[in-house]
Amino acid sequence: MTLNPSDQQPLLDAQNAYRADPAVKAQNLVWDSTLAAGAQAWADTLAANNAASHSPQSSRPGLGENIAWGSTGASTPAQLANGWGTKEKPNFTPGIYPNVTLYPGSTDPNKQVGHYTQVIWGATTKVGCGFATGTAADSQLGTVADYLVCRYSPQGNVSGVGVPSPQPVTLAQVSWEGSGSGASSTPGGTVWQFACGVDAANNVYSFTSTDGGTTWSQNQITGKKMKMVSLADDLTLCGLDTSGAIWQCSLMSTPVAWPSTSMGAAPGSVTFVSVSCGSATNIWAVGTDTYCYQNMGSGWTKMPYLPGAGAAGGPLISTAADGTTWWCDNRGMPARYTGSTWDWSVSSATGWTFLQLSCGSSANVWGIGNNSQYYKLAASGTSWTSAAPGTGKQVSVASDGTAWSIGTDNRVYRLVNNAWTMLGM
Repeated sequence: MTLNPSDQQPLLDAQNAYRADPAVKAQNLVWDSTLAAGAQAWADTLAANNAASHSPQSSRPGLGENIAWGSTGASTPAQLANGWGTKEKPNFTPGIYPNVTLYPGSTDPNKQVGHYTQVIWGATTKVGCGFATGTAADSQLGTVADYLVCRYSPQGNVSGVGVPSPQPVTLAQVSWEGSGSGASSTPGGTVWQFACGVDAANNVYSFTSTDGGTTWSQNQITGKKMKMVSLADDLTLCGLDTSGAIWQCSLMSTPVAWPSTSMGAAPGSVTFVSVSCGSATNIWAVGTDTYCYQNMGSGWTKMPYLPGAGAAGGPLISTAADGTTWWCDNRGMPARYTGSTWDWSVSSATGWTFLQLSCGSSANVWGIGNNSQYYKLAASGTSWTSAAPGTGKQVSVASDGTAWSIGTDNRVYRLVNNAWTMLGM
């Protein structure tokens, strides 16, 4: 039967009650008659077949769908919809979908929460439902059954999005390729922006935006555990694994995947302690012997040592798409590579030391000082000046001067109008 207005409002109220939860704060859903017509058609199909299942996604592009069923007359449509919350909310932990849930694919239906997450999905604004009663025994219930189908627009349960949204992103390290020349455009004109990072468990993630950085989605790059990653303007991604080997892949690949073999070992028995990627053919690393190594596509070359430093080389290395490369000794004093040696003038004259350094281009070099504040290389190229306000643990600056950071709270921030804005999924 087609739901009448007296049924529609209780269905809206049941679901909007969960969206109004202070921990969710999603706007109320509104009823949509077109969605309701599609939901009713599928409810009629379920009743005719006497078995509950989702409709093919291809038959409802861009739409989410929840279904519920029960013995005939045992529950009202609103009570069936309320069950998505009462049964699943206790199993729900906020986070990035699908990490918040065992659904889909759970072998334990009592621990699924995907119906609840669709109900509270922040981007969903409209719902329409249908209700039908079968005429024979249901294959799952063993009795004649009622079937409720609700459809949602835009659909929820999108991988890489926070629920409730936005969820703050917590990482151990992040690398940003920039919002200018490094952004990738599709033939249709969509401009994609990218960043990558690793969490405390060495899982690797990519972050993408197609609306100028207003909203972002997160996806895990599986197959390898990495201690750190470095993303270049050409979307080459390098990772340093937990054994000290370096791997290379591209975010332009479909799907994004690490290769079966690493980039090869450094000369001798050296393993690597850090990596920085300026392009597919300009990769720098620091070895356990405290020397720098460069890979231009044909293996690792040991580079000149830091002259007159009075201290061993440290792990802070950063290279950019234009070939600009900076390295710090183990005290954090920075030097730039001249093509044959290292220039210490910018640090030896001032005594600057850094906890972390990032080079986006010759004109965009940032560091985290010993006071955890942000600094950047002055236009003169011979001194440092305060950059963005606040404090952090790590910064990644791109060729266009845009920056991301890891705050002292381990959350990810983007620099927007000279203020740090927390990244939320």
